[in-house]
Amino acid sequence: MEEKKRGSWGSKFGMILATAGFSIGFGNLWRFPYMVGTNGGGAFVLVYILCTILIGLPLMIMEITLGRKSQASPIPGSAKLFGKKSPWRIIGISGNIYNLFAWITFSILKGWILGYAFLFMIGTFKGVSAEQAQTMFEGYRANPIFGILCFFIFEFLVWLVVSKDLQKGIEKYCSWMLPTLFLMMIILAIRSLTLPGAIEGVKWYLKPDFSVITGRTFLAAAGQIFFSMGIGMAVSWMYGSYMNPKDSDVVGSTAKVAIMDTVAALLAGLVIFPAVFAYGLAPTEGQGLLFVTMTTVFAEMPAGQLFGTLFFILVLFAALTSEFGGREAWIGNIKEMFHTNMSKRKIATIVVGTAFILGIPITFSYTGLFDGVTIFGKDLFTAVDFIACNFFLIVGPLFMAFYLPMKWKWKNFMIDVNEGIDPKSKLRIYNWMKPLFYYILPIFMVYMALNLFGIV
Repeated sequence: MEEKKRGSWGSKFGMILATAGFSIGFGNLWRFPYMVGTNGGGAFVLVYILCTILIGLPLMIMEITLGRKSQASPIPGSAKLFGKKSPWRIIGISGNIYNLFAWITFSILKGWILGYAFLFMIGTFKGVSAEQAQTMFEGYRANPIFGILCFFIFEFLVWLVVSKDLQKGIEKYCSWMLPTLFLMMIILAIRSLTLPGAIEGVKWYLKPDFSVITGRTFLAAAGQIFFSMGIGMAVSWMYGSYMNPKDSDVVGSTAKVAIMDTVAALLAGLVIFPAVFAYGLAPTEGQGLLFVTMTTVFAEMPAGQLFGTLFFILVLFAALTSEFGGREAWIGNIKEMFHTNMSKRKIATIVVGTAFILGIPITFSYTGLFDGVTIFGKDLFTAVDFIACNFFLIVGPLFMAFYLPMKWKWKNFMIDVNEGIDPKSKLRIYNWMKPLFYYILPIFMVYMALNLFGIV
């Protein structure tokens, strides 16, 4: 009865699509391309795939299993599993703190995506040059009305979905948004690959230059995987808590999510880099790759208004599906921590409304209203982004990597993960995988933490 009250997935496929929808988000279509562009092209792609297998997939399996085992939202679930005073509770808490910071940074960027989709639709960017695209982006970013309006509409769309029950909300919408997202990506990739000169972009993107691979490349790839797959963000825990331990396959489901997430990232590169090279633009523009470089590409491309609109709607879909999970985690936490009888709709209104209010100062940080306001010498947006992505995103996975060998223990872990898997399935945790979980993961996470503090 309690399980039904908390909500549960209507089907295994629905769970996979919802989890993949969370993973396939802004990280794939915004951050992955500019990380590739600033980290050596094909070399980064190769390291990224390797780190997905050795770092991302194991950590996600662990987080989903903890959620399924707890049958509770991350904050109360971590108290249930580890004890109310246990330091291991940080595994369930840190991701929610990250979500809080992410609300007030990335949601604003996602609002701009919505705005750009509309501007492309009405033909605003027809024939603009790279310089004009840069000037227009700076102008829109500094316009408080544009920023707040786009931010509000984006949050309202999120609220429409997360205010509903799990099956009627997130599961239902992801079941059509994710396939549509992949279809749009394939259409745009085909268009990009058929442009004159696109092959040079493909070569740069997929042909690795091993000489540029360093320890920093692995750190950048791992950080991108955490951001993209959503590891340590509390959502994998939350979605895992909706799974029935008796008939759910953690390993198989997680593998499918990881494959879809990686394919989406690679497709994003095939949409962007062939087009960038075809028009003689630089692939190393960093965060401006999306708003400036791609705007310039579509402005010059035949039928660019159509493909530009399609591209930004694609990114908007990805932004929305990833945002659903972050809000769902906090809605579940509030309901279970305070044992409230409030409807999900009311809790969702509080959560989404709080996200909007907290994001307003960050929106104004580009308008001149908060000029000179800094944290650690950084403007508000950059400071919050730095704290979220360089600290709280690492804390949960770091503790999780050590929780397994120190407390969970291998035999218990194997039993917990493999429960519910079809006996005929070969996708499961085996004894030979122990060194990966016991040694490689903890060592790598320590390396990431030391690098964060400038020690290595």
